[in-house]
Amino acid sequence: MRVLHVIQAMNSGGTETVLANLANEQVSSGHSVGVLSMSGAMLDRLDPKIVKVTVSTRRALIATLMIGVRSRRWDVVHVHQRSLSTFVALVGYGAKVQHVEHVHNVFPGMDHKWTSFRARKLIACGSSVAEMLAKDYGRDESRIFLVKNGVADTGQRAVQWEGGTFEVVNAARVVEQKNPLLFVEVLAQLVSRQLDVRGTWYGDGDLLPIVRQQIARRGLESQVSFPGPISNVHSELAKSHLLLLTSRHEGLPLTAIEAASVGLPIVATDVGSIRDIVFHNHNGYLVDDLGNAASLAGFVESLVVAEERHRTFGANSRRRFLEEFTLGRMSNDVLDVYEV
Repeated sequence: MRVLHVIQAMNSGGTETVLANLANEQVSSGHSVGVLSMSGAMLDRLDPKIVKVTVSTRRALIATLMIGVRSRRWDVVHVHQRSLSTFVALVGYGAKVQHVEHVHNVFPGMDHKWTSFRARKLIACGSSVAEMLAKDYGRDESRIFLVKNGVADTGQRAVQWEGGTFEVVNAARVVEQKNPLLFVEVLAQLVSRQLDVRGTWYGDGDLLPIVRQQIARRGLESQVSFPGPISNVHSELAKSHLLLLTSRHEGLPLTAIEAASVGLPIVATDVGSIRDIVFHNHNGYLVDDLGNAASLAGFVESLVVAEERHRTFGANSRRRFLEEFTLGRMSNDVLDVYEV
Protein backbone atom coordinates (compact mmCIF):
# COMPACT_ATOMS: atom_id res chain seq x y z
CA MET A 1 0.00 0.00 0.00
CA ARG A 2 1.31 3.47 -0.94
CA VAL A 3 0.04 6.06 1.55
CA LEU A 4 0.53 9.83 1.59
CA HIS A 5 -0.29 11.52 4.91
CA VAL A 6 -1.11 15.23 4.67
CA ILE A 7 -1.13 17.97 7.31
CA GLN A 8 -0.39 21.68 7.17
CA ALA A 9 2.49 21.62 9.68
CA MET A 10 4.11 18.96 11.84
CA ASN A 11 4.16 21.01 15.02
CA SER A 12 3.96 19.40 18.45
CA GLY A 13 0.42 18.28 19.22
CA GLY A 14 -1.91 15.32 19.46
CA THR A 15 -2.91 15.23 15.79
CA GLU A 16 0.70 15.42 14.66
CA THR A 17 1.69 12.68 17.11
CA VAL A 18 -1.06 10.38 15.80
CA LEU A 19 0.13 11.00 12.24
CA ALA A 20 3.79 10.34 13.10
CA ASN A 21 3.02 7.19 15.08
CA LEU A 22 0.74 5.84 12.36
CA ALA A 23 3.16 6.62 9.52
CA ASN A 24 6.06 5.00 11.40
CA GLU A 25 4.01 1.90 12.15
CA GLN A 26 2.88 1.62 8.52
CA VAL A 27 6.38 1.88 7.08
CA SER A 28 7.66 -0.66 9.60
CA SER A 29 4.96 -3.03 8.31
CA GLY A 30 6.29 -2.77 4.77
CA HIS A 31 4.09 -0.07 3.27
CA SER A 32 5.40 2.86 1.20
CA VAL A 33 4.64 6.02 3.17
CA GLY A 34 5.06 9.73 2.55
CA VAL A 35 4.24 12.81 4.64
CA LEU A 36 3.39 16.12 2.97
CA SER A 37 3.70 19.10 5.30
CA MET A 38 5.24 22.44 5.94
CA SER A 39 8.01 22.53 8.53
CA GLY A 40 7.61 21.33 12.11
CA ALA A 41 9.55 19.72 14.93
CA MET A 42 7.60 16.47 14.62
CA LEU A 43 9.18 15.77 11.23
CA ASP A 44 12.26 14.61 13.12
CA ARG A 45 10.20 11.80 14.68
CA LEU A 46 9.48 10.20 11.31
CA ASP A 47 11.22 7.00 10.28
CA PRO A 48 14.04 7.70 7.76
CA LYS A 49 12.31 5.38 5.26
CA ILE A 50 9.33 7.75 5.09
CA VAL A 51 9.36 10.15 2.14
CA LYS A 52 9.20 13.67 3.59
CA VAL A 53 7.68 16.15 1.16
CA THR A 54 8.20 19.54 2.81
CA VAL A 55 7.23 22.94 1.43
CA SER A 56 7.62 26.46 2.76
CA THR A 57 4.22 28.02 2.06
CA ARG A 58 0.57 26.98 2.11
CA ARG A 59 0.30 27.80 -1.59
CA ALA A 60 3.11 25.35 -2.32
CA LEU A 61 1.43 22.80 -0.06
CA ILE A 62 -1.81 23.08 -2.03
CA ALA A 63 -0.01 22.82 -5.37
CA THR A 64 1.96 19.76 -4.26
CA LEU A 65 -1.17 18.17 -2.84
CA MET A 66 -2.98 18.63 -6.15
CA ILE A 67 -0.18 16.82 -7.96
CA GLY A 68 -0.23 14.03 -5.39
CA VAL A 69 -3.98 13.53 -5.74
CA ARG A 70 -3.96 13.48 -9.54
CA SER A 71 -0.83 11.40 -9.99
CA ARG A 72 -0.73 7.63 -9.73
CA ARG A 73 2.06 7.59 -7.16
CA TRP A 74 -0.19 7.06 -4.14
CA ASP A 75 -2.99 4.58 -3.46
CA VAL A 76 -4.30 6.56 -0.48
CA VAL A 77 -4.20 10.25 0.40
CA HIS A 78 -4.82 10.32 4.16
CA VAL A 79 -5.57 13.88 5.24
CA HIS A 80 -5.42 14.98 8.88
CA GLN A 81 -6.80 18.52 8.52
CA ARG A 82 -10.31 19.58 7.61
CA SER A 83 -9.55 22.44 5.20
CA LEU A 84 -6.99 20.40 3.27
CA SER A 85 -9.41 17.49 3.04
CA THR A 86 -12.06 19.78 1.56
CA PHE A 87 -9.54 20.79 -1.11
CA VAL A 88 -8.78 17.14 -1.90
CA ALA A 89 -12.50 16.44 -2.27
CA LEU A 90 -12.74 19.24 -4.84
CA VAL A 91 -9.67 18.50 -6.97
CA GLY A 92 -9.80 14.74 -6.57
CA TYR A 93 -13.19 14.20 -8.16
CA GLY A 94 -12.78 11.36 -10.64
CA ALA A 95 -9.27 10.50 -9.46
CA LYS A 96 -8.50 6.89 -8.64
CA VAL A 97 -6.65 7.68 -5.43
CA GLN A 98 -8.50 6.91 -2.18
CA HIS A 99 -9.33 10.02 -0.16
CA VAL A 100 -9.41 9.34 3.59
CA GLU A 101 -9.97 12.08 6.18
CA HIS A 102 -8.92 11.51 9.79
CA VAL A 103 -11.07 13.56 12.18
CA HIS A 104 -9.19 14.20 15.42
CA ASN A 105 -11.52 16.44 17.42
CA VAL A 106 -15.05 17.31 18.36
CA PHE A 107 -15.82 20.80 17.11
CA PRO A 108 -18.01 22.92 19.42
CA GLY A 109 -20.62 24.36 17.09
CA MET A 110 -21.29 23.26 13.52
CA ASP A 111 -19.14 25.50 11.35
CA HIS A 112 -18.74 25.05 7.58
CA LYS A 113 -21.24 22.20 7.70
CA TRP A 114 -21.76 21.85 3.96
CA THR A 115 -18.09 21.93 2.98
CA SER A 116 -16.65 19.85 5.82
CA PHE A 117 -15.93 16.13 5.98
CA ARG A 118 -16.48 15.32 2.31
CA ALA A 119 -13.94 12.51 2.00
CA ARG A 120 -15.10 9.14 0.74
CA LYS A 121 -14.00 7.62 4.03
CA LEU A 122 -14.01 9.39 7.40
CA ILE A 123 -11.94 8.01 10.27
CA ALA A 124 -13.24 9.10 13.68
CA CYS A 125 -10.65 8.95 16.48
CA GLY A 126 -13.28 8.33 19.15
CA SER A 127 -16.96 7.53 19.64
CA SER A 128 -18.00 11.15 20.21
CA VAL A 129 -16.29 12.17 16.96
CA ALA A 130 -18.17 9.47 15.06
CA GLU A 131 -21.42 10.67 16.64
CA MET A 132 -20.65 14.28 15.67
CA LEU A 133 -20.04 13.32 12.04
CA ALA A 134 -23.29 11.38 11.78
CA LYS A 135 -25.68 13.49 13.87
CA ASP A 136 -24.34 17.04 13.65
CA TYR A 137 -22.90 17.00 10.14
CA GLY A 138 -25.26 14.45 8.64
CA ARG A 139 -22.60 12.26 7.08
CA ASP A 140 -23.65 8.79 5.99
CA GLU A 141 -22.72 6.24 8.63
CA SER A 142 -21.43 3.88 5.93
CA ARG A 143 -18.60 6.37 5.33
CA ILE A 144 -17.67 6.72 9.02
CA PHE A 145 -15.14 4.34 10.55
CA LEU A 146 -14.40 4.39 14.27
CA VAL A 147 -10.66 3.88 14.79
CA LYS A 148 -9.74 4.79 18.34
CA ASN A 149 -6.38 6.42 18.91
CA GLY A 150 -3.54 4.19 20.05
CA VAL A 151 0.01 4.61 21.31
CA ALA A 152 3.07 2.39 21.50
CA ASP A 153 3.61 0.33 24.62
CA THR A 154 6.96 1.60 25.91
CA GLY A 155 7.13 -0.93 28.72
CA GLN A 156 7.26 1.84 31.34
CA ARG A 157 5.04 1.49 34.40
CA ALA A 158 3.95 4.04 36.97
CA VAL A 159 5.67 3.86 40.33
CA GLN A 160 3.23 2.50 42.90
CA TRP A 161 2.30 5.21 45.37
CA GLU A 162 2.94 4.21 48.97
CA GLY A 163 2.52 7.51 50.77
CA GLY A 164 4.47 10.74 50.55
CA THR A 165 3.80 13.48 48.03
CA PHE A 166 1.04 12.54 45.60
CA GLU A 167 2.05 13.60 42.08
CA VAL A 168 -0.75 14.87 39.81
CA VAL A 169 0.20 15.36 36.16
CA ASN A 170 -1.01 16.54 32.78
CA ALA A 171 0.77 16.87 29.44
CA ALA A 172 -1.02 19.07 26.93
CA ARG A 173 -0.91 22.40 25.17
CA VAL A 174 -1.43 25.30 27.56
CA VAL A 175 -4.40 26.71 25.67
CA GLU A 176 -8.02 27.63 26.33
CA GLN A 177 -9.35 24.26 25.11
CA LYS A 178 -7.33 22.39 27.76
CA ASN A 179 -8.42 24.76 30.57
CA PRO A 180 -5.12 24.93 32.51
CA LEU A 181 -6.49 27.46 35.00
CA LEU A 182 -8.98 24.83 36.19
CA PHE A 183 -6.02 22.49 36.80
CA VAL A 184 -4.47 25.19 39.01
CA GLU A 185 -7.75 25.69 40.88
CA VAL A 186 -8.12 21.95 41.56
CA LEU A 187 -4.59 21.80 42.98
CA ALA A 188 -5.28 24.90 45.08
CA GLN A 189 -8.33 23.20 46.60
CA LEU A 190 -6.36 20.03 47.33
CA VAL A 191 -3.63 22.07 49.03
CA SER A 192 -6.26 23.92 51.08
CA ARG A 193 -7.46 20.52 52.34
CA GLN A 194 -3.98 19.95 53.81
CA LEU A 195 -3.15 17.17 51.34
CA ASP A 196 0.47 16.51 50.37
CA VAL A 197 0.03 16.90 46.61
CA ARG A 198 2.00 18.44 43.79
CA GLY A 199 0.73 19.20 40.30
CA THR A 200 2.84 19.39 37.15
CA TRP A 201 1.63 20.29 33.67
CA TYR A 202 4.01 19.68 30.77
CA GLY A 203 3.45 21.63 27.58
CA ASP A 204 3.62 24.99 25.86
CA GLY A 205 0.97 27.41 24.66
CA ASP A 206 -0.28 30.96 24.63
CA LEU A 207 -1.74 30.79 28.16
CA LEU A 208 1.55 29.73 29.77
CA PRO A 209 2.53 33.23 31.03
CA ILE A 210 -0.96 33.84 32.41
CA VAL A 211 -1.03 30.49 34.21
CA ARG A 212 2.39 31.04 35.75
CA GLN A 213 1.28 34.47 36.97
CA GLN A 214 -1.80 32.91 38.56
CA ILE A 215 0.33 30.30 40.33
CA ALA A 216 2.62 33.00 41.72
CA ARG A 217 -0.29 35.23 42.74
CA ARG A 218 -1.80 32.40 44.76
CA GLY A 219 1.49 31.39 46.34
CA LEU A 220 1.42 27.90 44.85
CA GLU A 221 4.93 27.77 43.40
CA SER A 222 5.89 24.85 45.63
CA GLN A 223 2.78 22.83 44.76
CA VAL A 224 2.06 23.61 41.08
CA SER A 225 4.46 23.98 38.17
CA PHE A 226 4.23 24.45 34.40
CA PRO A 227 7.83 23.75 33.30
CA GLY A 228 7.11 23.73 29.55
CA PRO A 229 7.28 21.01 26.90
CA ILE A 230 9.12 17.71 27.26
CA SER A 231 10.27 15.11 24.74
CA ASN A 232 9.44 11.92 26.66
CA VAL A 233 5.91 12.08 28.04
CA HIS A 234 5.79 8.43 29.08
CA SER A 235 8.76 8.84 31.44
CA GLU A 236 7.16 11.74 33.30
CA LEU A 237 3.80 10.00 33.48
CA ALA A 238 5.49 6.95 34.98
CA LYS A 239 6.91 9.13 37.76
CA SER A 240 3.42 10.37 38.66
CA HIS A 241 0.42 8.95 40.49
CA LEU A 242 -2.63 10.36 38.68
CA LEU A 243 -3.55 12.10 35.42
CA LEU A 244 -5.86 15.11 35.77
CA LEU A 245 -7.53 16.32 32.56
CA THR A 246 -9.50 19.58 32.67
CA SER A 247 -10.38 20.08 28.98
CA ARG A 248 -13.40 21.98 27.70
CA HIS A 249 -13.66 19.76 24.59
CA GLU A 250 -11.63 16.90 23.13
CA GLY A 251 -11.46 14.17 20.53
CA LEU A 252 -9.71 11.27 22.25
CA PRO A 253 -6.65 12.74 24.00
CA LEU A 254 -3.41 10.83 23.59
CA THR A 255 -2.31 11.85 27.08
CA ALA A 256 -5.12 9.77 28.56
CA ILE A 257 -4.07 6.74 26.52
CA GLU A 258 -0.41 7.24 27.42
CA ALA A 259 -1.38 7.49 31.10
CA ALA A 260 -3.38 4.28 30.85
CA SER A 261 -0.45 2.54 29.17
CA VAL A 262 1.76 3.13 32.23
CA GLY A 263 -1.06 2.29 34.65
CA LEU A 264 -2.28 5.63 35.99
CA PRO A 265 -5.76 6.36 37.32
CA ILE A 266 -7.41 9.25 35.46
CA VAL A 267 -9.69 12.02 36.73
CA ALA A 268 -11.16 14.07 33.89
CA THR A 269 -13.90 16.33 32.68
CA ASP A 270 -16.42 14.25 30.74
CA VAL A 271 -15.86 15.68 27.27
CA GLY A 272 -15.42 14.23 23.81
CA SER A 273 -14.43 10.59 23.72
CA ILE A 274 -12.66 10.55 27.09
CA ARG A 275 -15.20 7.97 28.27
CA ASP A 276 -13.83 5.58 25.63
CA ILE A 277 -10.73 5.20 27.82
CA VAL A 278 -12.01 6.19 31.29
CA PHE A 279 -14.76 4.11 32.88
CA HIS A 280 -16.21 6.00 35.84
CA ASN A 281 -15.38 4.34 39.16
CA HIS A 282 -13.33 1.67 37.37
CA ASN A 283 -10.05 3.24 36.28
CA GLY A 284 -10.86 6.83 37.13
CA TYR A 285 -13.61 9.39 37.54
CA LEU A 286 -15.49 11.65 35.13
CA VAL A 287 -17.04 15.03 35.97
CA ASP A 288 -19.72 16.37 33.62
CA ASP A 289 -19.82 19.85 35.18
CA LEU A 290 -16.85 21.25 33.27
CA GLY A 291 -15.99 24.08 35.64
CA ASN A 292 -16.52 22.19 38.88
CA ALA A 293 -13.11 22.27 40.55
CA ALA A 294 -14.58 20.99 43.81
CA SER A 295 -15.85 17.77 42.20
CA LEU A 296 -12.55 17.15 40.44
CA ALA A 297 -10.64 17.81 43.66
CA GLY A 298 -12.95 15.49 45.56
CA PHE A 299 -12.30 12.60 43.19
CA VAL A 300 -8.54 13.19 43.30
CA GLU A 301 -8.70 13.24 47.10
CA SER A 302 -10.60 9.94 47.13
CA LEU A 303 -7.59 8.32 45.47
CA VAL A 304 -5.05 10.09 47.67
CA VAL A 305 -6.62 8.69 50.83
CA ALA A 306 -7.25 5.16 49.53
CA GLU A 307 -4.08 3.40 48.41
CA GLU A 308 -5.83 0.15 47.51
CA ARG A 309 -8.38 1.93 45.30
CA HIS A 310 -5.56 3.85 43.66
CA ARG A 311 -3.72 0.58 42.96
CA THR A 312 -6.84 -1.09 41.54
CA PHE A 313 -7.71 1.83 39.29
CA GLY A 314 -4.15 1.92 37.95
CA ALA A 315 -4.25 -1.78 37.09
CA ASN A 316 -7.63 -1.30 35.40
CA SER A 317 -6.21 1.55 33.29
CA ARG A 318 -3.42 -0.70 32.10
CA ARG A 319 -5.94 -3.39 31.09
CA ARG A 320 -8.07 -0.83 29.22
CA PHE A 321 -4.99 0.18 27.24
CA LEU A 322 -4.08 -3.39 26.28
CA GLU A 323 -7.67 -4.18 25.29
CA GLU A 324 -8.28 -1.32 22.86
CA PHE A 325 -5.59 1.35 22.60
CA THR A 326 -2.31 -0.11 21.33
CA LEU A 327 -0.62 1.42 18.30
CA GLY A 328 -0.62 -1.91 16.47
CA ARG A 329 -4.38 -2.21 16.84
CA MET A 330 -4.90 1.34 15.52
CA SER A 331 -2.62 0.75 12.53
CA ASN A 332 -4.39 -2.50 11.63
CA ASP A 333 -7.79 -0.83 11.89
CA VAL A 334 -6.68 2.01 9.60
CA LEU A 335 -5.41 -0.50 7.05
CA ASP A 336 -8.80 -2.21 7.18
CA VAL A 337 -10.41 1.15 6.31
CA TYR A 338 -8.10 1.53 3.32
CA GLU A 339 -9.04 -1.94 2.07
CA VAL A 340 -12.82 -1.66 2.45
